[in-house]
Amino acid sequence: MKRTTRIITTTILGFTLAAAVNGAPNDSTETLSLDEAIEAVIKYNPGLNVFNWKVKRADERLKQAGSWMDPILRFGIINVPIESRVFDQEPMTGKQLSLMQKIPFPGKLGVKADAASYELMAAKEDKLELEGMLVRSVSEDYFNLYFTDQSIRINKENIGLLKSFVEIAETRYSVGRGIQQDVLKAQVSLSKFEEKLINLDFDRKKIVARINTLMNRDPQTPLIIPGTLSKTENILSESELMELVEESRPLLRAIKHRIKSKKKMAKYSRKLVLPDLAVGVAYTQRDELTGGAMGGADFLSVNVGFSLPIKPGNRQSSKVEESEASVRIFEESYKNALNNVRRDIEINYSDIYKGNELIVLYTERLLPQARQSLNSALSGYQVDKVDFITLLNNQVTLFEHQINYFRILSDYEKSIARLEATVGMKLN
Repeated sequence: MKRTTRIITTTILGFTLAAAVNGAPNDSTETLSLDEAIEAVIKYNPGLNVFNWKVKRADERLKQAGSWMDPILRFGIINVPIESRVFDQEPMTGKQLSLMQKIPFPGKLGVKADAASYELMAAKEDKLELEGMLVRSVSEDYFNLYFTDQSIRINKENIGLLKSFVEIAETRYSVGRGIQQDVLKAQVSLSKFEEKLINLDFDRKKIVARINTLMNRDPQTPLIIPGTLSKTENILSESELMELVEESRPLLRAIKHRIKSKKKMAKYSRKLVLPDLAVGVAYTQRDELTGGAMGGADFLSVNVGFSLPIKPGNRQSSKVEESEASVRIFEESYKNALNNVRRDIEINYSDIYKGNELIVLYTERLLPQARQSLNSALSGYQVDKVDFITLLNNQVTLFEHQINYFRILSDYEKSIARLEATVGMKLN
């Protein structure tokens, strides 16, 4: 019986060490890489299609902004006698066709077109900003899925080990070399791992649903990702990111364009006191009078008019003040957004630095020490120098370190994704 116990524990040791080194098993050859997920989100996400139409709308507004208003074509009758209602009784009676065109004061339309062009550029930046946020979302969920998959793998491995532990405890107890408390302890630990596995399976379904939704797919579409993850290295320094962010972040570029647009509209508002020109031409057709007393000569008329800005200190001045207030709103919005972006750079960079330090700690010290401690406990347990509870605790400790390592690695990559969205560019 002692030989049987030794064989089981030796098998457990080999299984444990192999599980600590190998990546997650993958039964499917069709895996989705992060780059493929990002490409699918950018290509198929309905939210981006909304912004495509917003860009289209801004482009059409630009075409309208620099155009004259449509001319007015009029048809009328003039000087018709009320009593007789005939066209050949009075010499001034006639049928008139006129065309009127309003011509804005020089410079007005150009300023409006400039404002609209900046709005178009801002709309394009809004789309890029949404792309960045969607890339961040799918990246974070992708790394959450990676962590969940690794956790499921490690849980399954530990469930297998704990079942072996339960078998060892029961065997030793049956021959009088162990205690019932060891059996119960192993069974309780096994149940806890089985509970974790149930929760992880449900967590995975939720994460997969979110990723599929971002890619505009059925939420229940099966999703497999690679079982290995390369740690991002050689990222730009925090000071470099601070210098680049004003030009790289679409949000900030969009606000800059809108500031320029509002300044152009303020300039346009100041031009409202300048009169617009209206030019018209009219053709009047007259019938010959009854009896032929006078000829029915036709008339051609031309007229020119100007708009009269009534009370320029009222409506026009209010329009100027409104436009100036819009400029101030976006200028302050830019300062606020820039401060928030710089804060997020600082926070995410701190998270990245902390994650990098912890990854080094786990790979170089904690995981090797936990494996060594478990190895020692297994060897001691075979010769009755280490009790079962110590062996079990060492196994649980290794499990926790493995889970923590993949959580830290996942959080590190999520911080990278958040920082990339914050600065609007790749970090390496």
